[in-house]
Amino acid sequence: MLAIKNLHIKTSVFLATLFIILFYGCNTTQNKRVLVHSSKSADKTNYNILFIAVDDLNDWLGFMGKEEMITPNFDELASRGVSFNKAYCAAPLCSPSRASVFTGIYPFNSDLYTNSDSIESRPDLTTIPKYFQQNGYTILGAGKLFHQTTDYAKSHFDYLGPDTCVSGGPFVDGEINSRLQNPVHEVNRGPGKLKAILPLNRMTNDRPYNKYNTFDWGPLDISDDQMQDGKIANWGVEQLKKEYSTPFFLGLGFFRPHQPLFAPKKYHDLYPPKHVKLPEINENDLDDLSDTGRDFSLLAGTSGTHKTVLKHNQWQDAVSSYMASITFIDTQLGKIIKALDNSNYADNTFIVLFSDHGWQLGEKQHWGKWTGWYRSQRVPLIIVPPKQMNLAGFEAGMKSQQVVSLIDIFPTLLDLHTNNSKTNLDGKSLIPYLSKATPIDHNRFVTSTFGLGNSAIIDNDWYYIHYFDGSDELYSLQNDPHQFFNLANKPKYKKIREKIYKTLPEYPEVKHFVRMGRWKAIIFKDKMRKNKLFDIKGQSGIMENNNLIDKRRDVFNDILLKIKKMKSPKKYINILS
Repeated sequence: MLAIKNLHIKTSVFLATLFIILFYGCNTTQNKRVLVHSSKSADKTNYNILFIAVDDLNDWLGFMGKEEMITPNFDELASRGVSFNKAYCAAPLCSPSRASVFTGIYPFNSDLYTNSDSIESRPDLTTIPKYFQQNGYTILGAGKLFHQTTDYAKSHFDYLGPDTCVSGGPFVDGEINSRLQNPVHEVNRGPGKLKAILPLNRMTNDRPYNKYNTFDWGPLDISDDQMQDGKIANWGVEQLKKEYSTPFFLGLGFFRPHQPLFAPKKYHDLYPPKHVKLPEINENDLDDLSDTGRDFSLLAGTSGTHKTVLKHNQWQDAVSSYMASITFIDTQLGKIIKALDNSNYADNTFIVLFSDHGWQLGEKQHWGKWTGWYRSQRVPLIIVPPKQMNLAGFEAGMKSQQVVSLIDIFPTLLDLHTNNSKTNLDGKSLIPYLSKATPIDHNRFVTSTFGLGNSAIIDNDWYYIHYFDGSDELYSLQNDPHQFFNLANKPKYKKIREKIYKTLPEYPEVKHFVRMGRWKAIIFKDKMRKNKLFDIKGQSGIMENNNLIDKRRDVFNDILLKIKKMKSPKKYINILS
């Protein structure tokens, strides 16, 4: 009998151990933080949550120091809560950034790096709306929250409002299609309706392979309500007028200032192009960068090129249109703030507002996002605690100097709900930093990735960028905010560089990152996993959307042969050709 009992114990231990190995050990990139901490806390609170995402919004806001911007509602919201002056995204691209926000997990731990990597591939990961849905909240959403409104995204919401449609409107698929603009396309919906000749900026298209030509800007003679963001705001206002039997999570995702930079004419009139101030640039800014750094600057990735903007004399018009788009969104935000103030939820609603990443307008001779530099990475982040929360040490209008990441949003909301700041996510709760009594953690750094093997490491003083080919950049945030002077190869900063280098993501699944000429190769340790090969200078290559491993096996085999001849090949390799 004793032997049988011992056998049962041993069998149970073996099965439990086997489960742990199988569940947590199969894939090193997908074995982390599937669960969040228990939601069964006896002290949990049920504040409503207003969750506002703005697309492609950099730090051009009044409260962030851009004095020429007209953003009274962003500024008002910041004056009510805490604005985080050193907030950064986890990836400077829509899909991976939003995946990291909704899961609280870095891309290098979720394996969601690019717009081609769908969060739907990780159904094991808990998301913010799903967590609150499972804990009795009514979940409402409209606009761009997840990267796309798929069936997966829809399953996270009880009620869905307007989508962003094609590029935020007002044009539809057949009107903004790149193939129709040869070189221009007339839109005419009839008497008294929308008329335009696209592209409005009359620029040549640097990305003809894209379905839509979105690198465009200019005023339109339309009302706010004809734009999808206007419809999203109006829908949000209506939701705040309703009565709910449960606490609610209301997510609103505004599309502008994502390109195309179209907005009603009245907003463009606020920023005459000839009067706008252009970003500061250094004529020789790219001289101290590697070939890979220059590629990220000069190639057409998420937007067109600086060269094309200058050729068509459109820099001031583009800056004017970006500013107009921000003020347009500011007006939509004002509708939501007013509706909340006039509702029954004014005192018990927790507000989070953020942008998924920044946007460059000629800095480093780059347009768009998807770079490691400051303007692509820094984001607005505002948190306004409800009045009923009575936070000790909270002062409205505080500007926190703590280095934080957008991956901190989910842990913050968990802390709000459970009164427990401990989670098994990558981010950290920001609830403590809503109090002026909490000291700054000067040792904290945050990480952002822009493709496999490309990382930005940011702390209070230093900004480090490391590329997949082993080249790197180091900037002093205090002395060089525009990142004009790369210190990575200066002997004086060797120890700082080496210290930060040790904090890079480990990428345990990758054997080698390789650059050979125009090619990027990613060679995985697991031979069952498909390797990757990108033509950096080819179609979508810099975006890592077009894996050519099957089509260009000759190139990949050549790379393998060259690595085989090396004595001790490192993880990051640049094969000079």
